Amino acid sequence: MAIKNKTQLVLKDKDGKKVVHEKNNLTAGDVLDALECQERMYAENTTAVKQFNELVEFNISLFNSDEVTRESILQGLTNDEAFSALNQPILDILGIDPLSETDEKK
Repeated sequence: MAIKNKTQLVLKDKDGKKVVHEKNNLTAGDVLDALECQERMYAENTTAVKQFNELVEFNISLFNSDEVTRESILQGLTNDEAFSALNQPILDILGIDPLSETDEKK
């Protein structure tokens, strides 16, 4: 597990230009927030809509920027990148690298 001390969210602006939002100096508070988000996402009877909303709200809170809003997330990510892009900050905070875990199982 390689713990990173930063994470990012890449959104497209209204002109289709990529804008990188970074959160540096991750804290234990960020770890707790990520774990609480996951707990809510995977609670019994949680719908996909609730899971997606949790990811959106988590990222808004984490990046704490006027540029990272519900609207900028919903308009700035394509359907095929939405879940992975919004989940990546949680993986970074918790030090989870899905690719290395897959390699370890081989």
